Parts: sequence; structure tokens; C-alpha cells
Amino acid sequence: SIACSNDDDTPEQKKVDVSNGMFIVGSGNKRANIDGNLSYIDYTSGAVTANAFQAANGKSLGKTANYIADYGSKLYIVVDAEATIWVCDKNTLKVIQQIKTTDLLGETDGVSPRAAVGMDGKLYFTCYGDSYNGGNGVLAAVDTLTFQEWTTFAVGSYPDGVTVANGCLYVANSDYGNGVKPSISIVNPQTLKVEELIDEDITNPMQMVTIGTNVYCLDYGSYDENWNQVGAVVRRITQDLEVSRVADGTFMG
Repeated sequence: SIACSNDDDTPEQKKVDVSNGMFIVGSGNKRANIDGNLSYIDYTSGAVTANAFQAANGKSLGKTANYIADYGSKLYIVVDAEATIWVCDKNTLKVIQQIKTTDLLGETDGVSPRAAVGMDGKLYFTCYGDSYNGGNGVLAAVDTLTFQEWTTFAVGSYPDGVTVANGCLYVANSDYGNGVKPSISIVNPQTLKVEELIDEDITNPMQMVTIGTNVYCLDYGSYDENWNQVGAVVRRITQDLEVSRVADGTFMG
């Protein structure tokens, strides 16, 4: 077993994060040659700052901006088609570092970075990796000060969303919607072990969030011959790895 922390005997006081606004990353449209973008919404005034990354840095995010992670004093913007994670100062949005995932991990493992999360001074991010050839995707970790690779884990097929819960990282292996080998990888960064959760109800897991000790997974379901989405649902995964349905849904936050 890969069981992570299960000590619920001592109540824990958790810090409450307070935010003044929201960052929204837009993927753009690679086929139409439209770059991704970053916007900011101020909660107090309701004002929207569009193309905030480009305004701060004088350059574009690039094609298929996929995800943004807020960790410490930095923002991490994951750009799939550019094999890039932009590391920005959270207050100024100025670029501190461009992490080229193919340079860091190699041309196979580093392709198509998808999502990221911070934990214990490291940034963990998913890449499709060798999934394109029927192999494994990866969960990689870099130090948030040096931006050097710490370690890489082989996870499942076409990994996408990732979240931290109970001392572990939970990775949604989407299988690109094929429905052949979707799964959830549970990665213990202390022991470096990976466990695969396979459940008949998990068909196309994509987004992951944590509430308390539970992980919530947005499963995109499948698509019919006319590309209509069918069976999209939010599922709960408990610390004991029990999977249950919460509600139908195509978006989750």
C-alpha cells in the first residue's frame, strides 16, 4: 500500500487564504493560430485586466495555455503546445524563468505539460510524455528556487489534473478519453512510490481539487459520434480510496 498520512486524532488549525482577485488563463486556439492569454479580475472593483501577461512582459504566452498554479510568491503558467511553464512574480507578473519541459525532461517525457501544483518547496507538473506511444505519462517535480529537476514519476496514460491531499499527489490519468486505461495515480513523494487507482466508474478523469481529506475529480465521460459529451460527472475519492458519485457536471472549481 502507498497509504499517506492517516492521523486524524489531532485537530489541525488550517490557514485560510484570502485573495483580492482571480487569475484566469485562456488556452487560445492552436488550429486558428490564436495564442493563449492571462486575465485578472479584481474582486473589489470588478475590473478586468485582459492580456495581463503580455502587458507585463511584452510577449505572448504561446499556444494552448492550459493551467495556472499559485504557489508561494510565484505564478506558474503551463503552456502545452510550447512545452513551457512560465514562472512569474505574483505581484508584477514579470517572468522570472521559462521552464522548457522538453529541455528539462527530454523530448519524450517533457511533451505536453498539462497542470501543476506546489508542495513542500517543489512544483509538481504533469506531462503527456510517452502516452503518445502507448506508454506512461509523467509527474515531474522541480525545486521552486533553482528550477532544477528533483525527480520524475511514471504515472498513467495522458495525465492531466493534479492535486495534493493527505501528503500525496493525486494525478488524473485521462487516457485521452479513450476509456481503455483511465486511472488515478497516487504518488507519495516521501517514499517515491506510485499506486494506481482503477475503478469502473472512472472513465476520463481530468480536473482534480482537494477539500479536506477528500479529492474531487471532474470526469469528462465520453463523446458520441457527433462529439456530444456524455456521462460527465464529479466524483469523490476518499482517503481510503473509495470512489463515489457527487453530481453530474462538465465544469468544476
